[in-house]
Amino acid sequence: MLTATYLLLVVSVIATDSMREAAFWGFLAVTVSTGGPALDLRRRVRSGGITDFSIALREQRLGPLLVAEGFTALALGLLLALGGPQELATTLLVGLVSGGLLTAITTKWKISFHSGSLAGALTILIWFLGGWALLLIPALPAVGWSRVHMKKHTVTQVLAGAVAATALAAVVLGTLQ
Repeated sequence: MLTATYLLLVVSVIATDSMREAAFWGFLAVTVSTGGPALDLRRRVRSGGITDFSIALREQRLGPLLVAEGFTALALGLLLALGGPQELATTLLVGLVSGGLLTAITTKWKISFHSGSLAGALTILIWFLGGWALLLIPALPAVGWSRVHMKKHTVTQVLAGAVAATALAAVVLGTLQ
C-alpha cells in the first residue's frame, strides 16, 4: 500500500497544473484505493480473520485482495466520473489489471506482490518521467533481495511478480497513452 500511496501522489503532481489540484486528486485516489483496504485489513486482523497485516499466509490473501481490487475500481470510477487526470486514471487501471493477475496467481502460488507493485510503479514512473526515473531501479533488486533474505519468497516468486507487473503496466500504458 505504501508504494501505491507514493506513486499516486507523485502521478497527481505530474498530471496537474497546481499543487492544490494535485492534492485534491491525490487525496481522493489514495484515500479510496489504499485507505479502504487498510481499514479492511485492520478489521480482519483484529477479528482474527487474518494473522497479520502483511497477509503472510497465502490462503488468507484472497478476501483482502478482492477488497483492494474493489476499492481500486471505485477510485478509478470516481476519477473518471469527476474528470480526474488521465495519467492518474491510467495509473489506477495499471494497478487494477496487475493486481487482478497477481491475485489470481496467488490463489495457487505465492507470487511476490512487493516486487510486483514496485516494478509496476517503476514502469509507470519511467513512462511518465522518462530517464530520471531510471535512477529508482536499484530499489527493485533491493526489495527482491529483502523478500528472499527474510524467507518470505523464493527468487522465482520475486522475479515472477516483477516481470508480470512490468509487462502488464507496459501493455496498459502502451495501449492508453
